[in-house]
Amino acid sequence: MIRRWWRRAPAILAPLAPAALALARVGGGHAFSGGHSFGGGHFSGGHSFGGHVSYGGGGGNGDLLFLLVWLLAGHPVVGIPLLLIVAGVLVASKGRGFSAGRDWSASGGLGSDGDLDDGGVVPDDLQPDAPAPVPGVRRQVAGLRSLDAHFSIVLFEDFLYALYEEVHRARAAGTIDRLAPYLADPARATLAALDQPAKVDGVIVGGLHFLSVSALPQAPKVGVKVRFETNYTEQGADGKRQTYYAVEIWDLVRARNARSRPPEQTRVFTCPCCGGPLADVVAGRCSYCGNEVTTGAFDWLVESIQILEREARAPLLFSDAGTEVAPLPTRVAPGAADRLRALQARDPAFAFEGFEARVNLVFLELQAAWSERDWKRARPFTSDRLFEDWSHWIELYQRERVRNAIERPHISRVDLADVESDAYFDSITVRLHATAIDYTINDAGKRLSGDRSHERPFWEYWTLIRGVAVQGAASAEKKCPQCGAELSINMAGQCEYCKAEVTSGAFDWVLSRIEQDEAYDG
Repeated sequence: MIRRWWRRAPAILAPLAPAALALARVGGGHAFSGGHSFGGGHFSGGHSFGGHVSYGGGGGNGDLLFLLVWLLAGHPVVGIPLLLIVAGVLVASKGRGFSAGRDWSASGGLGSDGDLDDGGVVPDDLQPDAPAPVPGVRRQVAGLRSLDAHFSIVLFEDFLYALYEEVHRARAAGTIDRLAPYLADPARATLAALDQPAKVDGVIVGGLHFLSVSALPQAPKVGVKVRFETNYTEQGADGKRQTYYAVEIWDLVRARNARSRPPEQTRVFTCPCCGGPLADVVAGRCSYCGNEVTTGAFDWLVESIQILEREARAPLLFSDAGTEVAPLPTRVAPGAADRLRALQARDPAFAFEGFEARVNLVFLELQAAWSERDWKRARPFTSDRLFEDWSHWIELYQRERVRNAIERPHISRVDLADVESDAYFDSITVRLHATAIDYTINDAGKRLSGDRSHERPFWEYWTLIRGVAVQGAASAEKKCPQCGAELSINMAGQCEYCKAEVTSGAFDWVLSRIEQDEAYDG
């Protein structure tokens, strides 16, 4: 009971809370779940949206104490119950042995027999209402390429983002059964039990984390458990719109011998065997190829969906950032340096120093695009999916007539965290040590949150990708990598002069993923 009340405390107290310092920079700081953060407590999941979630960082107990005293003095009807709730939560937390630190020593990956170790599998006794990513699981997912040479975790994540959006749009359109080749009966039944709105749009996948991988030797199928943290907006038949915050667990399976689709088909939902229209899949069988296509034999199938949270709650555009805390140590994947040397051996023109310069260019351009609400400026430097996701945030800022201003952004250090290569992409993950002035104002110039004078430090993990066949030094110039013209990219990610698609990683490194220090799971 205490836990249920505690989850709802932010919504109850939001109208009463005093103004607080906020961080909301691009990639780090939006209250994606719509809740507030007091004392670093991670309401509504606690995971970063690539990092559009700012839960603070701990050490904000002074803010909570001030709020409690203020409520007890001025609003005892609210303050006294809240005091009891806080006391109960603190006692319960101590009883469970909560601690601020994490153990990042867990390792996983490929065993000597070429199959996946189970070191990253979530234990059966994990709290069912609060599953958390296990360090190393993402690396195990990437290791599925030992079974499928064309498997790419970059494309798999793109597939999952696209499928989530397709599923929720389809349940509103009444076409959820057409997705039977990708959604098993139990999964569709869970979604059918939800309200059936007239329309679903504004789908934002704020967090996607892998919880476990199952790929036992000789097993006919492999499985992946995924945790989504999302926002989407439903429109009723009366035209009324309501935004929801949701946390869902999806269990996916695929035949062990199934083969991944190429990049151009990753986000297209057709017959998973022959590519025919889904409308022609009848009773689980495709009328074109004649195959049974609803068993996971050809592509990923969502066997079940658990909806852990679904609350009417819109994302906030700024939230309490708590007090500054000491940085965590950089988490470096085993063998990252060796894989970097292997990349350099394949591409002698590649130098990490040049890559760092590219990262710095992307960093500065993204901060400027975000601050100016001119997201098209970021188009040349991000993957298609990342650009689309963050476009929703820019639209929210524009609609609310507020702006998150970022001034004097600066990277002081770049640490190597991981290097991966698959059939389509090379990817490099680095940890940025950076500072910036970060505040939010409305269009009239009134400060809503943040500090116009104080630079705050932050740490983020950035993953950049490039086509595996591409070679050459990373560019730190704002020029088309194909024709050399001044960089001008249309909304399709193409150079407006030569029409080359420069956001696919086919020419240079583009940003694919941002994770906050506390959310990065290796």
